[in-house]
Amino acid sequence: MTKVLVVYCSMSGNTRAAAEVVAAGAKGAGARVTPKEGSQARPQDPLECDAAAPGSHDAFSYMGGALKDFLDRAFYPTHAGSSDGQALRPRSSRTAVREKRARASNPSLRSSS
Repeated sequence: MTKVLVVYCSMSGNTRAAAEVVAAGAKGAGARVTPKEGSQARPQDPLECDAAAPGSHDAFSYMGGALKDFLDRAFYPTHAGSSDGQALRPRSSRTAVREKRARASNPSLRSSS
């Protein structure tokens, strides 16, 4: 059975309604559907499905923040940790950039590699 992930970001409820119609259509075609709001979707969700249907309200001709956040977490994973064997923990690309900028502006934070 085909698994479909429907991820949406809605402000007024219209995109949610559209996501529900997409989910109903996929179910009608025999798929197993997982609908999720962008902030509730997990980074591993795309790996557990065969297809994804993203939807968003128009945010000044760009996608809404919750969908953008999900895509950042899902498709641009980075890892924090050190070379001393500490466990790696997932972090967003936004966090990685913020930490890189902090290291660049503060020499005491730079690693001694």
